[in-house]
Amino acid sequence: MKFTLILFTLLITIFPIEIIGEETGSLDQSITEKQEEIDELDQETERISEELVRMNVDLLEKDKELGQIQQDIDKAEREISETEQEIEQLNDEMQELEKRIEKRKEIMGNRLRAMQQNDSNRGYIEVLLSSEGFLDFISKYTAVSTIIEQDQSIYQAQENDLKDLAHIKEEISEQQNQLEQQLIDLEEDNENLAEQIDEMEQAEIRLEQELEANQLTLEQLEIEQEQLEKERQEEQQLALLSQEEPNNDRSGEGNTAQGDSRRPSNAPAGNTGSTFIWPTIGGVVTSYQGPRWGSFHKGIDIARPDDYSILAADGGIVTFSGWINGYGNTIEIDHQNGYTTQYAHLESKHVNVGQQVNQGDVIGIMGTTGRSTGIHLDFEVYYNGELLNPIDVLP
Repeated sequence: MKFTLILFTLLITIFPIEIIGEETGSLDQSITEKQEEIDELDQETERISEELVRMNVDLLEKDKELGQIQQDIDKAEREISETEQEIEQLNDEMQELEKRIEKRKEIMGNRLRAMQQNDSNRGYIEVLLSSEGFLDFISKYTAVSTIIEQDQSIYQAQENDLKDLAHIKEEISEQQNQLEQQLIDLEEDNENLAEQIDEMEQAEIRLEQELEANQLTLEQLEIEQEQLEKERQEEQQLALLSQEEPNNDRSGEGNTAQGDSRRPSNAPAGNTGSTFIWPTIGGVVTSYQGPRWGSFHKGIDIARPDDYSILAADGGIVTFSGWINGYGNTIEIDHQNGYTTQYAHLESKHVNVGQQVNQGDVIGIMGTTGRSTGIHLDFEVYYNGELLNPIDVLP
């Protein structure tokens, strides 16, 4: 394993610009493709947003229609109530009319029976002929004419009342039917419109869910794009450093390297009184602690060492040796003096929890596990649980 890693390091050293150039070109293509995905998703999101706006306008119109129909229903119900009151009055009138008709029927029946028993015309003539004088004749003639007129009036009134009764019944029935049909139509319109509104609201919910899913996908694509951009910047930085730095002797072993041989070539001067040593044998600091791509980078990243061995920065007890999401293979060492160090993205781990290690012991091999853009070490330092800047405590 160590021979393979050393050979890989030599190849990177011999052909750094060509390899990095190819990787950068591939990253550029990936970034372009990711941007195309983002643009396409932006357009789809904009389309959904516009459709939601139109749907909201339509829903407002439907709500207005629903409100108008409800007002019409209320009005029709009031008219039906008023009509029912009118019907009650008409029923009272019909009852009175029916009483008059029945009374007239009784009178007319009596008259008819009397007429059947007597020849009415002969009776009227006998009455006139029995007059004792002209004045008596005139008086009897007037009486007979009055009776005849009354009979005709009774028959005419009876005929008119019967027509009125039929007309009233027909009017009441027609008005009732019209109002009831109007109410049925309005309630049907109300139900249909309510169903349309419900369907539109369901469609609106689906669009909102689709919009939310698109936004989540868009956020993920932007994160991936930032990560690709980060990789490209690191590759460009490595390409620049490979042109500026001379090749170093890569034959040193992790547990025998001393002094500045462990210090990355571009590392700033740190705390010269620190008891720590650098956890790598040479290399380049590719990322310092601080804000980075929308988050905070807690440690420092060291890449391209003279040897992929990872060293214990100081003696202590291993308190963690396993996998952490994002960090990949990770080792934590408690140095028994308040300090704790963490080593992440390892290819392999050479120590176990509870194991005592000495300063400079090889505890693992540099790798690119977890969320990593290339082979490097992520090194973090804590004092009594509080995060420190590793540059401040490294020599």
